[in-house]
Amino acid sequence: MIGEKVERIADVIKNLNIVENKELLKMLNLIKEKYETSFEVFIKGDYKKSLVAFNGSEKQALEKLENQFIKSKNTIALSELLKLKKLFEYSKEIASLTR
Repeated sequence: MIGEKVERIADVIKNLNIVENKELLKMLNLIKEKYETSFEVFIKGDYKKSLVAFNGSEKQALEKLENQFIKSKNTIALSELLKLKKLFEYSKEIASLTR
């Protein structure tokens, strides 16, 4: 299960093409932190930390940025943001598998 998620994350990262967009770079760094936390929580089996690793504010920030790109009709940035959202969801799933 985890191996499959890691493989999917690697596939998304291979196709990621973050253009010079400060908001996307900021989200990429946030997702990188969450990805690292997910693995740390999973490897250590820290169930309590896995419950608070994703508090919902990240998802709201992603949705806000998505709406901004839709309104500005920035399809390139929107495409990359959707890839970042996938990375976020996969990271969240990894943390949720902690027991």
